[in-house]
Amino acid sequence: MKHLNDNEILYRQIHPNFLINGRVSSQAFRPTPKDKSCLSLDRKALTEAKDSYLNYKARGLPTVGVLELEVKEFQDQNIDCIEDPQENNTAHALANYSNLNNASQKKAGKKLANLAWEKGWAHNPNT
Repeated sequence: MKHLNDNEILYRQIHPNFLINGRVSSQAFRPTPKDKSCLSLDRKALTEAKDSYLNYKARGLPTVGVLELEVKEFQDQNIDCIEDPQENNTAHALANYSNLNNASQKKAGKKLANLAWEKGWAHNPNT
């Protein structure tokens, strides 16, 4: 799989459970055990935030909106980003957290959530 350029922008869908008191939780930027240490993202180079959101919703997956980060912001946390096109989503990419222990994943998730939240919504259907 191809590594992404450090200046590429990636979209992250925000699950409704990860919006707490009107703010994104660090959980939105941490893989769960079912994710096998990888976080699903979409590449801005291949899709727009609204289309990413609509594609996600069309597959029956819950999301309240889209936040964005640059690949280099993941790299700053020692997280590698790779392309991972899928049949139902050619813009799909992965952020691979496998080289981080649980404590480091939590720390990275908090940092990334804060960075993404500071930028604001890339797509929010309520605005």
